[in-house]
Amino acid sequence: MPGQGDMEHLYEPGMTYLLTAVTFKRIPLFSDAPYASIAHADVAFYAAKFALTSLAHVVMPDHIHWIVCPSADDFVRFAARERERGGKYASAPERFYLSKIMEDYKRHVAFEINRSRDTRGAQVWQDGFRDDGLRNADAVRSAMEYVIMNPVKAGLVAVPEAYPYLAWLDEWWV
Repeated sequence: MPGQGDMEHLYEPGMTYLLTAVTFKRIPLFSDAPYASIAHADVAFYAAKFALTSLAHVVMPDHIHWIVCPSADDFVRFAARERERGGKYASAPERFYLSKIMEDYKRHVAFEINRSRDTRGAQVWQDGFRDDGLRNADAVRSAMEYVIMNPVKAGLVAVPEAYPYLAWLDEWWV
């Protein structure tokens, strides 16, 4: 079985994904509020950058979960731009779009954390990430419950609303 860094992340238009990224050596880096705040705030920035819908995300001490609906229009823009400039993703952009989203997110989070602790270039994340395609509304709701209840099940808070590094769209959480 391949490790997280070895997986191919195939983008399918209209698909919703549960994305998971883990800190280097599972160090509980995000137990420190300033670092968790960076990872939490960057979700909104990268959701806007890639015009995706962020249904929910949680920053746990040693990993993040993020449920996204990538924008088909932004994928078309990304693919055209890569082909036009002969970029590294030009040959098969559908194989790299999710990777590009996570690569940009993880790179910036790492940069900001390393800048704040004066550890330029230190590894923050394990290589790669996991993506699970959520093929129907029941799968999305199940993933939403998993993400939203993650800090409760981990014993970090009694109720999800008390966890500061968790956000979700109410219409998907009934």
